[in-house]
Amino acid sequence: NELDIQIVGMSATLPNLSLLARWLGAKSFSTDYRPVPLKELIKVGSSLYDQRGHHFKTLPDAPHEHIVHLCQETLTNGHNVLIFCPTKIWTEKIALLISDCLRSNAAAETDGLCLDFDGLQDILKQLSNLPLTLDPKLCQALGGAVAFHHAGFFQNFL
Repeated sequence: NELDIQIVGMSATLPNLSLLARWLGAKSFSTDYRPVPLKELIKVGSSLYDQRGHHFKTLPDAPHEHIVHLCQETLTNGHNVLIFCPTKIWTEKIALLISDCLRSNAAAETDGLCLDFDGLQDILKQLSNLPLTLDPKLCQALGGAVAFHHAGFFQNFL
């Protein structure tokens, strides 16, 4: 009795898809379709350039806050932000930096971004009632409207 087994694998980052497909004796499908256009810019110092090397814009002088400025600008324009970091430590540090700055700037009403901090506190209260221990750094970041995830996250806190 012969069994037909179907494997569907998905990856946004697998560089050798055709090699893997050949090894599995499978068919591969790939596309560059994006439901939302991706705008790629290159940051050099305080300047942003498009893919053709044309100057796009200059960022404020505080280099450690460039990522915060770009996030605030994107959020103020009604869009979401997703940041990929190379390590767990960077993930947590960047999330906390952005969270702290969003909270400070919202308190100073300097960015035109309206965040519902009372609603965020309500969400944190509801999360605290779950039967698991929440990461304290995640709770801190959530208080400033930022969340993060990294490998091994739930291994430590379930």
